[in-house]
Amino acid sequence: MKKYIEGNLRNLRPTNPGWVGFTLQDALQGLDHQVATGAEALPDLLRPGPGGSGFVALRWLGTKHPSLEMSPTPGQLVEIPSDSLTPTLLSDLGRLPLLAFNGAEDFSRLAELTGHWPTRSLSLLTMVRVLENGATTADGQPLNLELDAVCQRYGLPHGPQAGNPTPRLHKLRDVLLGRVAQAGLWPTCQLELKLMPITHRMRTRGIRVDAVQLEKVRKDYEARASAAATELRAALGKPSLNPDDSAAVRATLQCLGLSVTGTSKEKLCRHHDHPAVRALQAYRKVQGVHTSARTFLAAVGPDGRIHPCWDPFGAATGRFSCSDPAFQGLSKNRDLRRCFKARDGFVLVACDYAQADLRPLASASQDAAMLAIFQQGLNFHRVTAARLMQRSPESITEAERAVIKIVVFGIAFGMGPERLALEAWLGYGFTWTTEEARRWMDSFYGIYSGLCKWRDAIQREAGTATECRSLFLKRRRFLPTDPGQRGYRSRCLMNMPAQGTVADAIKRAMINIAAKLHPEDAIIANVHDELLLEVRAERAEEVLKIVPFEMEHALADMLTGVPVETEAGIYANWAKEPTDESCTAAINV
Repeated sequence: MKKYIEGNLRNLRPTNPGWVGFTLQDALQGLDHQVATGAEALPDLLRPGPGGSGFVALRWLGTKHPSLEMSPTPGQLVEIPSDSLTPTLLSDLGRLPLLAFNGAEDFSRLAELTGHWPTRSLSLLTMVRVLENGATTADGQPLNLELDAVCQRYGLPHGPQAGNPTPRLHKLRDVLLGRVAQAGLWPTCQLELKLMPITHRMRTRGIRVDAVQLEKVRKDYEARASAAATELRAALGKPSLNPDDSAAVRATLQCLGLSVTGTSKEKLCRHHDHPAVRALQAYRKVQGVHTSARTFLAAVGPDGRIHPCWDPFGAATGRFSCSDPAFQGLSKNRDLRRCFKARDGFVLVACDYAQADLRPLASASQDAAMLAIFQQGLNFHRVTAARLMQRSPESITEAERAVIKIVVFGIAFGMGPERLALEAWLGYGFTWTTEEARRWMDSFYGIYSGLCKWRDAIQREAGTATECRSLFLKRRRFLPTDPGQRGYRSRCLMNMPAQGTVADAIKRAMINIAAKLHPEDAIIANVHDELLLEVRAERAEEVLKIVPFEMEHALADMLTGVPVETEAGIYANWAKEPTDESCTAAINV
């Protein structure tokens, strides 16, 4: 009879998937539900009872005028209506140890109302993303990160029969903490949890845009794109062709005798000397700037700033991604970049790791030649070019240095010679055959034999590897087990120690830097290996010492026998044009 009643009570729960309120099913399970109508009752209501974790689980209900559900123990639920969420009450909440499933959303909402991130907070979704990084379903799809799906994966009650989700967070917390400890991932979790308020501040602070100047750039490149489109149509012999219609462009190129299967830069690289292909690339270059200008103009808010969405788990290596708009993907076009500025009275401070990916590779392989170059403070690309070309480092030109840079890039990403030849064309315009790319790679490994031995060991490991890790924090990335993806596993096993370690280091540096900044100053962007800050002009010199120091020490502490350098400066805009009084610095640890 009880099972029959439970089944029917479950059916009383609304079918709306957003429903998370108290139901008769919750009552049947013995959930103690109370409604707080005044701040004076809150301390007693939220006092943890037996079975509590010490954290108060939190969940917002609704959007426009949200109420709040809180659970001090699995058997308690306190609902705080929206009209009871006074500033005093919210401030008191921020001092409690808080637990949420999606802390990036729930704690951010609390911070927006109070002006402060909770003093002590735990986001379960952050722990899940650390645990499941790179994991997929059996058919290769991303895992579902909704609460019920997560509970199901970890063997916990889920769905309507599980009752109200807020009290369930306590049990999920216990399970996740055990899994994190078992996997050796607590240092990574701590890093990501400490980073959350800084990521929130990056989003809310935003980046100032000179919209008037950006509109001029848009109009200028719109005119350039129109002229380039006319030249492209002439080269193709199609006066009415839409240059943005890839299918029509491909068909026209085929009519001209070009054997192409697409119009991407990769597909056209074998025909780069053809006048029509050159005209197409010229059009796309200026049209890309025009499109970016239009996109960023549309994203400027009433405060004159863009507020991108920053995801610290955007890449499996642990690097940030950025969307709405994609600031990290902004072209290096200087006309565009000089439109991103500091507000009046402030300047931009930028700091970038020098040869970032190579230093972890030197540490992992303990290649004696690589270690010597870094320990002597020499430029790795210039020295390597000199050795390969049997010339003095001083005689190496920038073009020759670029050749070595692309070889190093390919090795750091675990590329084969065919992919390296393609990247040489895409990134630098070098027209290498696969055999030429292979010779460059073989010559490189001939000089750095320790790195070569490490690579060979990685390739053997790729046969059975199921995961890869960063060097120090041991951030984990799951790998596909399909035998046909051995090459992909090999690339990941080489790339994770490089990019993953740098990602860990720059995140640790962000935490340490933020703790030393004046409240007016802030980190406003993380662009791969580089940080961008907006600081009061009179404090810029002080910040210029803090940022390189923290970035260098964060990475150096994760490596063995490898010093770290950065390049830092004070700038008027993102094109890195100097202010009236600015300087640059490069500091060795």
